[in-house]
Amino acid sequence: MAISNEQALENLIKQRTQLEEQIVNIQNTYTKILGAIEVLEQLVEETPGADVPTDFGEEATLAGE
Repeated sequence: MAISNEQALENLIKQRTQLEEQIVNIQNTYTKILGAIEVLEQLVEETPGADVPTDFGEEATLAGE
């Protein structure tokens, strides 16, 4: 089944919008992970061998995005 140029354009614009939203979500997750890494690196430097919490909540996990 063929679609018109207008339908193809509409579909591509929708896909672009969805991809842009996904990119923003991925960038936000990446920024959170970088922040967590930085904090943990500082904790490890200040207190070598100490236990570090591993539960940072749903917000900081990829599954929670």
